[in-house]
Amino acid sequence: MKVVRLKSPAGITNLQLLEEGLPAPKAGEVLVRLRASSLSPHDDFVVRGIIPAADGLGADDLIHYRATPAWGEKAKALTGGRGVDHVIEVGGPATFAQSMAACRLGGHIALIGVLSGFAGEVLMPALFSGQIRVSGISIGSRADQEDMIRAIEVNGIKPVIDTTFALAEIAAAFACYQGTDHFGKVSIEI
Repeated sequence: MKVVRLKSPAGITNLQLLEEGLPAPKAGEVLVRLRASSLSPHDDFVVRGIIPAADGLGADDLIHYRATPAWGEKAKALTGGRGVDHVIEVGGPATFAQSMAACRLGGHIALIGVLSGFAGEVLMPALFSGQIRVSGISIGSRADQEDMIRAIEVNGIKPVIDTTFALAEIAAAFACYQGTDHFGKVSIEI
């Protein structure tokens, strides 16, 4: 029998078609035969490298990091081989090499996140031969936060909000935030 198994979360790219024997249900289990299934639109977008929620935000080009694992080279190609001036690096060790690949000579990486961990290897020759500057960004003080809020209000900047939850749904809000399907902020209404 053929089965489709999801190797790990993250969509259609992690599906495997396997040949397995017919499963035998144990006590308290039921064998279900499924003839057809479908994937979510999000999975389809990931496979095709489409970022629908980003449409209309003013970007000239969009690169989905899952659909384009070598996104650093793609970013460089989109700039005619020059590379980008600034990278906002939120992924950490798992994406840092791609951030370096995306940079122009003398480019800058603002390291503000460590989603994939706190430690990792850095190819030092790529860093210094590219004359790449890396600066760590922290949250800042209360005064910095207040200044930022004023600047946002004065300039009419509207954040991209994916989902808003009621305070009573705080557990669902955190679960949504920990997932990888949201685009923009996950907020809690108080």
